[in-house]
Amino acid sequence: MEQYHEEQTLLETLDTGKPIRHSQRNDIPGAARAILWYAEAINKVYGEVATTGVSELALIVREPLGAIAAVVLWNFPLLLPLTCPKIRYNLQLVMSVG
Repeated sequence: MEQYHEEQTLLETLDTGKPIRHSQRNDIPGAARAILWYAEAINKVYGEVATTGVSELALIVREPLGAIAAVVLWNFPLLLPLTCPKIRYNLQLVMSVG
């Protein structure tokens, strides 16, 4: 995403109608950070019990979820779908920009 930052900034601005500086400073860098975060998180699931506080227990259960539907606000149509867990689990996303 960093390689095509200017082109993506222009496309995001044309898509949303927001000022180009907002897309340049917030949307595209935020989307790039989200992609990097999920790419690094893929191999960070350790065992079957997740680390929690002393009085908590969290089990990691892997069950198929199928497709996920999302209605995304018009102001962040690139960033919001990237922050949902569907990327980490390679799920299908049906998206409507409202």
